[in-house]
Amino acid sequence: MLVRDIGNDAAADFISSLADTELILEAPLAEDYLRSAEILRQYADANLHFVDALIAATAERLNIKRLLTLDRRDFQLIRPRHCDSFELLPKDREHFACRPFRPCSPAPQAEKIVDFYSA
Repeated sequence: MLVRDIGNDAAADFISSLADTELILEAPLAEDYLRSAEILRQYADANLHFVDALIAATAERLNIKRLLTLDRRDFQLIRPRHCDSFELLPKDREHFACRPFRPCSPAPQAEKIVDFYSA
């Protein structure tokens, strides 16, 4: 999805920049996989993506309410257990679309960023 939205070179630049950033990449725990399965069953008609359900489950465990994402659909549908809804950043998706990647550290609006990418 990242490659689709910003292109291969920008995605590679972003991934390379993760080595030199203060961003926290959280590894999922067994409980996150179990919760993500519950989320997928709860929203079966919506065809949620597994990775988005896993991010939501991990965010619940860590009490994270703000998520940085380019794919808003799934996160707008999910009603997390720890808050009414996720606050999705950037607030204006068009602000982020089709721009070359410029690393910034740390992201000023996000408490923590939880994101995983699947092939």
